[in-house]
Amino acid sequence: MIKHILNSIISITLMILFTQCNSVQISTQDKNNKTDLVTAHNNLPKNESSTYHTFKAAFKGIKYNKCMGRTAMCPIDCGNSGNFATFKILKYEKLEGDGLTRREQLKKYTIKTSDYYKNSFDDPNTKFIDKLKLNDEVDIEVVFIYDTTIPIVRTIEKIISIKKSH
Repeated sequence: MIKHILNSIISITLMILFTQCNSVQISTQDKNNKTDLVTAHNNLPKNESSTYHTFKAAFKGIKYNKCMGRTAMCPIDCGNSGNFATFKILKYEKLEGDGLTRREQLKKYTIKTSDYYKNSFDDPNTKFIDKLKLNDEVDIEVVFIYDTTIPIVRTIEKIISIKKSH
């Protein structure tokens, strides 16, 4: 019982820390007036169930996806319907896994950019992606934290930074 409570506290603490790491994103402009996101990597939580990916990818476009409608929340509130941006991974720069996590390189990466009604999310990453052209090369840094305190492992995915490759 105490172990379960401690695991829950650790999980909640990680989620709070993880949510707070969103606030370390800083928008900067280079001499060409292009906005990039930069993040203080040191402020990210590390645990035995996280992986960090840094890679170069090519933008392959945005497509609308409607979920299969298998739950009561489908298709509007399940989170699987909306516009999704797809990137083909060209080259891995870094892949770190702590402890229990799998260390597999991704072949493609997908980011949800809108809700079911095609309303774009109001965040810097979505605004940046909306301005990309087909085959634009970007550098992406992302962290996956796996919540192993529940019977079905839940993945929390957070984009640390996405910017055009130089």
